Amino acid sequence: MSKAIASSWAEVFEADLFASFQQSADKAIGNLLKEVEASCPPGLKERAAKQFGVSMNEYKLAMEKISGTVNEALQSQQKDISRSLVPLVQSSLKDGYRRATEQHGRGSVVRRKETFHEYVSSHKDEIFTGSAETVMSKLNAVAEAVGVVLQKKLIELAEKVLHFELLISRHC
Repeated sequence: MSKAIASSWAEVFEADLFASFQQSADKAIGNLLKEVEASCPPGLKERAAKQFGVSMNEYKLAMEKISGTVNEALQSQQKDISRSLVPLVQSSLKDGYRRATEQHGRGSVVRRKETFHEYVSSHKDEIFTGSAETVMSKLNAVAEAVGVVLQKKLIELAEKVLHFELLISRHC
C-alpha cells in the first residue's frame, strides 16, 4: 500500500502541470508578434521577421527558466510535505504501538500484530483525515507560492514582449 501511495504522490509532482498553459501562451504571443510583423511596411518586414525570431527564442528561453524554477520549487516542497507527514502519522499511531507492546508471553508477536491492525482499522479515518488535511493545506501553500513566482516571471516576460512590440512599431 505504501508503494501505491508513494507512486501516486510522485506522479502528482512529475506531471507537466503547465503544458496547456504553455501551449496557450505560445499561441497568444505568436499571434501578437505576427500581428505586429504584419502591420509593418514592406521595407521593414524582413527586419521584423528577424526580430520576431529573436523574440520567440527569448520567450522560449524565459518559459524554460520559468518551468525550471517552478519544478525546482515543487520538488523541494514535495520533499518538505513528505517529511512533515512522518511525525503526524507517527504521533497518530503511538497509542496503537503502546497497546501492541502491552502484549507479552507466548504468542505475543501475533497478538501485537492483531492489536496494532485493529487499532489502525478502527482509527484510520482520524489518522488519515488529519494527514490529508495537512497535505492539502501544504499543497495550497505550494500553489500560492508557485502562483507568486509565475506572476513575477510572466510580468517580466510580458515586458519583454511589449518591448519588442514597441521596438517594431517605432520602425513600422
